[in-house]
Amino acid sequence: MKIVKTLVLSFLMVMIGLPASAVTFTVNTDDPEKIIQYLEVTSEQDITEFDTPESFPATFTVNEGNMFWLVCWNEAQECTVDGKRIKYFVLDEEEDPNLGVYACIPNEGSVIEVYFNEAPEHGDINFLLVSDNPELVLRLYDMETKENYGAPESPSHTYTVKEGNMLMLICWRQASSCTLDGTELPFIGGLFEEEPDAGVYVLTPKDGSVVSIKFEQVETYSVTLNMDRDDVAIATTPSSTTTLKAGANLITCPVDEAIVVSLINPEEYAFVKFEDANEDNIDLLQYDKQTYPVTIRSSMYTGNGAYYTDGHVFDIATIDLKDQPTYSLTLNIDGDVSKVKVKVGASNDWWGGDRTIESLVEGDNTITYTADDRVMLISGNSWMDEVYAVTVNGESAVKTSAGTQTVWAVQLQASATQDAYVVVTVDDPNPDDPAEKGILTAFISGLDNIKYFTQCFAEGGTKDLHLNSGINKIEFTIGDSFEVWVYETPSIITYDGETLEAVGSHYEFTPADGGELVIRFEELSTFTVITDDPEQMIQVEDRDDDSGLALHDINSDTTEISFVPGHEFHLYLDENDQVKVTLDSVELEPKDLGGLYNYTFYPNEGSVLEIIFGSTSGINTTDATLSGAAVLYNLQGIMLKSNATEEDIKSLAPGMYIHGGVKILVK
Repeated sequence: MKIVKTLVLSFLMVMIGLPASAVTFTVNTDDPEKIIQYLEVTSEQDITEFDTPESFPATFTVNEGNMFWLVCWNEAQECTVDGKRIKYFVLDEEEDPNLGVYACIPNEGSVIEVYFNEAPEHGDINFLLVSDNPELVLRLYDMETKENYGAPESPSHTYTVKEGNMLMLICWRQASSCTLDGTELPFIGGLFEEEPDAGVYVLTPKDGSVVSIKFEQVETYSVTLNMDRDDVAIATTPSSTTTLKAGANLITCPVDEAIVVSLINPEEYAFVKFEDANEDNIDLLQYDKQTYPVTIRSSMYTGNGAYYTDGHVFDIATIDLKDQPTYSLTLNIDGDVSKVKVKVGASNDWWGGDRTIESLVEGDNTITYTADDRVMLISGNSWMDEVYAVTVNGESAVKTSAGTQTVWAVQLQASATQDAYVVVTVDDPNPDDPAEKGILTAFISGLDNIKYFTQCFAEGGTKDLHLNSGINKIEFTIGDSFEVWVYETPSIITYDGETLEAVGSHYEFTPADGGELVIRFEELSTFTVITDDPEQMIQVEDRDDDSGLALHDINSDTTEISFVPGHEFHLYLDENDQVKVTLDSVELEPKDLGGLYNYTFYPNEGSVLEIIFGSTSGINTTDATLSGAAVLYNLQGIMLKSNATEEDIKSLAPGMYIHGGVKILVK
């Protein structure tokens, strides 16, 4: 494979970008007489020549993105830019084989060093090449030593090369992406006469560098960011960071990755608008002022972001915080200041973009804010800390919550004449005279279906509580109420055994000390327990129910029990003589637990557990005597006979039936 001479010009032209602001850099050499010209070269091949410096190191200034050429009589032993060795190109081998050029694109503060007499020694470095298709990488070639390092042997291959040397990564075709430590490298094609699709990536890695080359096409999406001013925000993707300019900025990102838009200096600027112009100006910020990043995604919404697709346009506006008038109030902290956290901003959202007030002291603090600040939020400094009370000029502030933390909200006024005095009482001033407290036991099954579990304080304000699956013990002040907000209707929601009625999409109740709340979302079945003697000690226990409410006392002749299919149940009786226990007409055998008899059973939907005391067969009417022929039903409501007589009933299997509207027991 033969490399054609177009490599030099191809590499130089790919590296040239559009000029922007000026950059200043330094040139140093051990033999100035061998450098005959210092040139600035634009992408249009316009050339500006600099005067030869009187001494070295010498300083030069060129437009950002333009090339800088050092025209030399002879090739130096080494020429480096910021420690990276660059190649010497002979301008015309036939006319003057000694005349050549070192070319580079300097950055602000770059250092170019040219050694004609004695170059510094360089050791070996290691870097990692990661590729999704290593078979498309032909070899790694050192342009200085002419050494061939070969093709990668695996998708993650470590190369050992000379420090500072310029390398060529030769590939069979252009990759969809090739980066060196996150910076995209240009592809130089058309270099090989026999393989027109092949080309190279030129790189100078450092010790520990990572070169990532991906050949599979990456699906991308693009959005346009309409910015109101220059250089106050950046848009970041996994492979690029773009400083946004006033007007339209096109940002491209791999699908399923995020574009994050953030302020460069949030102490000086804030977002006041971040809208999706394609969706009737939906405000992504949700309130007036924001300083934290906004995330744009190509698919599902997650957190403070957007689920918008390819081609959307976003309008962004900012404010200059330095130009805003300021106002102030006095915040007095009565107690341990380390337990208090204070935020000021435009939203009641504790987790939002409000700024935290630092360096608070016990006693009076002056809090400064602007007209865009609407509220001051006060809470404990951690989830273990709570603030007892907050007052504004003697009146209680609004009490709300953020997750499991209590948050107090103080509304701010943009007025130079306001005289607000806010007092934060950290600890209860009367700990020996507490309000009457109670304990609520809440059993939750299907926690993911609960949106909020909110405690509503009797004195005003709310707090969202954190719950666990299973049993929760919740302390509350007598008089507080609770709200349960759900994503879907539970199969059971009871307080002290009474079913709660929905109020819209939530449920409300005011507990007493020792109250029990049960919330289940599973699909439940029911079975029936019938007995001829409910005065006996009869208990049925759901052994797989971890609610703590699984023991059922049977104190009537017919009892319905709801359960999760597949659960194991135990029946407990304190006597066994002359007792017959059947599940769906199949007799159960007891286990003697030392005077207490245990029957294990597994009911199905609609099962009937019958407990018959006494061994004499016959008919026992529970509520009245038989009165001739009548309609006969079982307890499932199925009619067995339309005109059943006493003789018909005697032929039935033992169990409970309904005859002529009267419940009877057949033994």
